[in-house]
Amino acid sequence: MTFDDDCIEHGTVGDPGPVGDIGPPGEGRENMEHPKRAMIHEMADQTEYNDIILLGGLDDAILGMTDRDDRPIVAYSIEKILEILMGDSGSRIDAVEYYHFNIEGLYAGEGTPIYIDDTLL
Repeated sequence: MTFDDDCIEHGTVGDPGPVGDIGPPGEGRENMEHPKRAMIHEMADQTEYNDIILLGGLDDAILGMTDRDDRPIVAYSIEKILEILMGDSGSRIDAVEYYHFNIEGLYAGEGTPIYIDDTLL
């Protein structure tokens, strides 16, 4: 994935299954479902929480699941998000700016993910 404005589409919560995805259809989902994404889909199928938000193209940044107000949500690695946004030739400054403006400030309902600064882990 290269750093561009197609990573996240604001206000668009698709429904490819029980778990909502934010991002262009097919972005990072061409052939096989990422193992962590598959686990989240399976968990959502077995619970009443079908509005867990996943960010398109950022599956490799998923750390796991946690909860907010007794409901499951996805936890993403900020550092890995930045690496994905930078790609092979992107600027870290541009990636950080994009992350803060387009991802960190995103609110898409109760299933909105959290972002963890894992640089010290």
